[in-house]
Amino acid sequence: MEHNNRYYQAMEKVTAPPLLKDKVRMKIKERIMLRRIIPIGVGLSVLAASLFLIIGLGFLENVPDGLIHTELVEGQHDQEVALEDGELDFALLEEDENRLGIRLAPQYPIQQSLTLEEYTGVLPTNLPVGLRLIEGEVMAYFSQLGGEPEAVFGEVLYRNDKGGTLTVHFTDNPILLPLPIPMEGSRIGNSRLGVGFDESSNIYYGVFERNGYLIVLVGEDLGQKEFIKFLHHFVTY
Repeated sequence: MEHNNRYYQAMEKVTAPPLLKDKVRMKIKERIMLRRIIPIGVGLSVLAASLFLIIGLGFLENVPDGLIHTELVEGQHDQEVALEDGELDFALLEEDENRLGIRLAPQYPIQQSLTLEEYTGVLPTNLPVGLRLIEGEVMAYFSQLGGEPEAVFGEVLYRNDKGGTLTVHFTDNPILLPLPIPMEGSRIGNSRLGVGFDESSNIYYGVFERNGYLIVLVGEDLGQKEFIKFLHHFVTY
């Protein structure tokens, strides 16, 4: 009983995904029951750490990371994905449904092009690991000269180091950006969002609101895991 108490105390000090800790607990229990490998005099804190190094690494390729709790398989798609701080339910899109509708703004006769450096407030300053900026532009719309823009529309292209691209569209006027999927069915933290996947063209979609802007992420030729990590970063940064 004393050894078991010391074991649980040791395990609580180890930082690791819950699933991995549960598997290691079972391995340690098996070793204790078999009375093998574990001398009685060995400190259980050392034992727990050693087993993480020896057998724990064998689980790491298959267990979820800290963010994604569903075990995703490379090259496959899961419709429902559990996250550390939410859940995603991917709508499956047909080929004719995956067209992102971007509308011009003829009601605004005056337009001004802005660079990303001139415009802040929607996109994260620090990009997630593996993502780099390629190009981007923000268009401000006015009905008359002077004053603040009455509508803003931006489009930014990023490239993933592993291949594939992420395009981000954003606007403060929903008329300019009809959604490819409803903004519902999924959650990250306190943010409500929609996610979708078109298998025929390997495109992922994510739609959400942030700071008064409607934002649509389009991931082309990205793995599901990469897209989710990028989406999570843009929602929570």
